[in-house]
Amino acid sequence: MRGDATDPGTQLRGSGWCQGSVVGRERLEALGHGATDCAVVISQDCDVVQTVEVESYLEVIAAKVLEQPRADLLHGRNPRLIDIPVVAPVGRYLHISVHDRFRIEKHDLAAHAPSTTITLDREVTSQLAKWIAKRYTRVAWPDAFNERMATVDDKLERLFKSDNGKVITGIWLMLDPVDEELAEDRDYRLAVWLTMSSESMMDKTEVRRGEEFEKRLQQLLKSCNGIDLCEIELRKESDVSLEDLRLFRRFDKDYRSIAASPVGALPPEGSDNE
Repeated sequence: MRGDATDPGTQLRGSGWCQGSVVGRERLEALGHGATDCAVVISQDCDVVQTVEVESYLEVIAAKVLEQPRADLLHGRNPRLIDIPVVAPVGRYLHISVHDRFRIEKHDLAAHAPSTTITLDREVTSQLAKWIAKRYTRVAWPDAFNERMATVDDKLERLFKSDNGKVITGIWLMLDPVDEELAEDRDYRLAVWLTMSSESMMDKTEVRRGEEFEKRLQQLLKSCNGIDLCEIELRKESDVSLEDLRLFRRFDKDYRSIAASPVGALPPEGSDNE
């Protein structure tokens, strides 16, 4: 039972374990995982404290402590590697590979507290969980479509990272056909919606930046052979419904950032596809 004080799940709750808690190196060495500096708990909070009859393990991910992060690994830009800031030690980061996940039995941590030497805040923990989940939920576009887009990949990357790109909260595509691999003599029909927050849409300067982004993206897409751009439109987030998202899917390249920085717009939560 959840209320059983002897159950490791109850003991973990009492010791303060939750998603984002850090298993220190000393405890990892005792468990035979001493090849890494620490490990971050990635199990969901309810699973952490659940009875061992239901959830007997914690899932964790190994991490190395860094003094300097790689800029291209911040904010979830890379789908396989990420550098995240920690609360402590001040000015340090954790370097994490999505492949370095493993499990620890709850009873091996039940009598121990999370590390106080290395700690994460909840916002960074949430970013890490979304980054891991995104490995399995990113939209898979047809290879033939990706090959046609590849001709402008470098230019798209520069556009997405530009100042104008900071006001864009999402790029949404409706592709026809959506999953079919087309021969070279057939075009994909494409509609694109760009979203901005309602607040940004009230600022003339930011609207102008959004329009410049839209104009440049239109030029790039029209230059792709085999893609027929039928529509491109700049919209408020409030003008995109859940029903629309049954047709439009987020265009989320590996380098699209999920940064929580105040200088960049955040994509809204919701379905990437149906």
